[in-house]
Amino acid sequence: MLEYFRGNPTQACKYLLKIELCWFQRVLLKGAWNTTFPLWICSRGLGKTFIGAIWLILKCLLYSDVQAWVFAKDYPYTRATFEKIIEIYRSSPLLREETIKPPNLSKNEASLFFKNGSYIQACPIRVGIRANIILVDEGRLMDFSVLGREIIPMANVSHPDLPDNQVLIVS
Repeated sequence: MLEYFRGNPTQACKYLLKIELCWFQRVLLKGAWNTTFPLWICSRGLGKTFIGAIWLILKCLLYSDVQAWVFAKDYPYTRATFEKIIEIYRSSPLLREETIKPPNLSKNEASLFFKNGSYIQACPIRVGIRANIILVDEGRLMDFSVLGREIIPMANVSHPDLPDNQVLIVS
């Protein structure tokens, strides 16, 4: 089943998280699943942050020891992604079972740790962070020099089971 869900993230979303996505949300999730630098440019209110949260959660559920980070122009924008993660956490018995404790969301950082060694974290951008996957929320507000100089180089930790490191930019 693990291999099946790794190859079919929309089915994983439906059966593991109990979330039925709209057709265009399924297209976004499938398109970003194994793409190194996916970019979602969508209208307001489409659910980009929500689908990005699902992308992060599924990567961490289906692969062990994934180092996932969320960044945005500044930390308050990043909190929006974690608010969606908390929403999914509250409605998913499997996610609650597969995590060590509920998501932490504080003034300065946020985190969710999985029993399989994976984690999703968010904090203000700082040097030294290493990741397998990164979600950049509200990418249109991001300084592109910061993106190229600081964020993309963070995705430099190879993972034995993931095809490539990924940086998903959502805007």
